[in-house]
Amino acid sequence: MTAYLVDSDRNVVMAGPAMMRWDRAPPIASGSVLVRGFGTPTYSHYTPFDADGFRIERGGESVFVALRVAQEVGEHSARLIDRDTGVSTTIAGTVSYASRDRNEWPPYLAPERFHVAVRPFSRDHLADVREDLETLVCAALETGRPVELSDRFG
Repeated sequence: MTAYLVDSDRNVVMAGPAMMRWDRAPPIASGSVLVRGFGTPTYSHYTPFDADGFRIERGGESVFVALRVAQEVGEHSARLIDRDTGVSTTIAGTVSYASRDRNEWPPYLAPERFHVAVRPFSRDHLADVREDLETLVCAALETGRPVELSDRFG
């Protein structure tokens, strides 16, 4: 299972699948989504989300965390509202994602509502890993040498 950030109205995945953070105890899948700035001095940056929610961090602290978010886009900022509690915060820029339709304008969409969805990994997400493992096992069988795992894997 992993976390995705989803445009609630279009049902389009804005960001994900999230990557595992092994430095957390217990490990947790974390991702990030674009906060698109409106030019200098406001710059675009990425903000994190995980299974616990989408969050805005300032000075190393989470100042806003929500699983379901409404976004009211202003001229140079956006107001983010937790759709479950009503708590809000204002950010410079807007939470955005790239349009899949190259003919669509603007190329970056700013959803009015989005949410964190925990879903299973898609079959394709692990295709490269499966291919690498298949190559490793085939080589071990052909050479007669066992696959050895480091102590880290027990």
